[in-house]
Formats: sequence, C-alpha cells, structure tokens
Amino acid sequence: MDLPRPSPDLRPSLRMVTASVRRSPLLWWAVVIAVALLAGLTVQRSVSAARADARAWGTTMSVPVMTTAVAAGSAITEGDVTWRDLPRAVVPGGSAATDPVGQRAAVDLHPGEVLLAARIADGDAGPVAAALPDATVGMGVPHGQSGLVLDVGDRVDVLATVDAGTDSPPTTRIVRRALVVDVNEDGVTLAVPSDAAPRLAFALVAGVVTLALAG
Repeated sequence: MDLPRPSPDLRPSLRMVTASVRRSPLLWWAVVIAVALLAGLTVQRSVSAARADARAWGTTMSVPVMTTAVAAGSAITEGDVTWRDLPRAVVPGGSAATDPVGQRAAVDLHPGEVLLAARIADGDAGPVAAALPDATVGMGVPHGQSGLVLDVGDRVDVLATVDAGTDSPPTTRIVRRALVVDVNEDGVTLAVPSDAAPRLAFALVAGVVTLALAG
C-alpha cells in the first residue's frame, strides 16, 4: 500500500518575503516599527522585573563579612574580612562593624558571617578579657592534682569541696560548663557567671576546687 506523499510547503520562501518588503517602502517601515516595538516591550519587561526584585530585597548596604575563622580573643586581621554589598533584608539585626581590622573577637567568628559590632570586644580589652562572654568574669583556678589537660575553648564544671561541719554533701557543683579562656603553667582562667564568682572565691580559699571536663 502506497503511503500518501507529504503536501508541498505552501509557505513563501524567506527570499520572496524579503524581496516583497524591499519593493514596498510602506511595508518595510511597518516591519522596522514592529521590530522596534517588540524590542522596547522586551526591555520594558526586563526593567520592570529588575525594579520588582529591587523592591523585594530593598536597598543594599556595604557590610564586613568574615572570610576565615577567628577564635574569641584573637585579633581580626585584614585577611580575615572582606566587604560586600548585601540587601538590607538579609543582614542580621544589629549594627554592622565599621572598622573591625585590628580589633579582637568577643566570640568565635566563622567564615561567611556578617560581622556585627556586638561580636567585637571593647577596644581596650586584652585577648583574655575579650574572650569573656557577657555577664561573666574571668577567674583563675590552679591546676591542682587532677592532671586534667585543658585547652582554650573547653567547658568545665567547677566542683567545690568544703567541710562545713554539716550533714550536707561536702562537694557541690558551683558552676556548670564554664568556658576556659586561657591556659598557662599555673592554672586556667575560667569565664564564670558574675553571681557565681563569690562562691568560687570562697571555695578557692576555704576548700578544694576540682574541674571536671564537660562534653
């Protein structure tokens, strides 16, 4: 059985259309105007879409962004931070740092985070003081006989053993998960909540203080 042959293409060739347009100035200008209107409409739509995106994100602002990790108490160098223009809508709440280079980190800083002023220590603070979280004070605790090996950044429970001559247990936990902010030959410096500092001071004088590494 013979299959039907495809019908011939009835569309005029591109050459015939081009020749017809060239022979008719009116038709030529009509095509030119149509192309111009189409291009203008496309540009208008692109501009409208860009304006809509700008309205959605709001204005931009130049903010410092961390490029490397910086530990609490360490100085921020020029290579640790870069400046980027970001939409205000994606910048975390709080004031961005204005001149962070040379200042010390109040907390551990991580790559990619917008550096806020609240995460930078006071300008006069030393490296240990700069590492103290808010509402804490730094207190030194001797190493003692426990042989516990600690590093900056570790967390410890502080246990105080004091013979008070009562039926209460002689050992109590006076601080939970204190942050180690400095380690030296004689002992460690802990970031202790301000309200627990008097109890720790008493235990250091009247009893024995033991540090237990917290996970």
